[in-house]
Amino acid sequence: MRDTIIGFAALFGSAIFAWHLIAGWKSGDMDVPVTSFVRGHRVRSPALFWFCALYNLLFLVGGVFILGNSLGLYSL
Repeated sequence: MRDTIIGFAALFGSAIFAWHLIAGWKSGDMDVPVTSFVRGHRVRSPALFWFCALYNLLFLVGGVFILGNSLGLYSL
């Protein structure tokens, strides 16, 4: 039961970070879903844009790993 709840939370979190990553890549304005004041533009502030993209990607991959672990695909 506990693994199922963690799996659903990881799936929900991964979907949010994936949506922010794809929407930011399309529009050129990447933001972090946790904070509203960190936003990077691809042309005006490329370092902040790539920081936000890396942050979103890191949490997306982490959520997928947690989801796979809770489904029993592998054990950490």
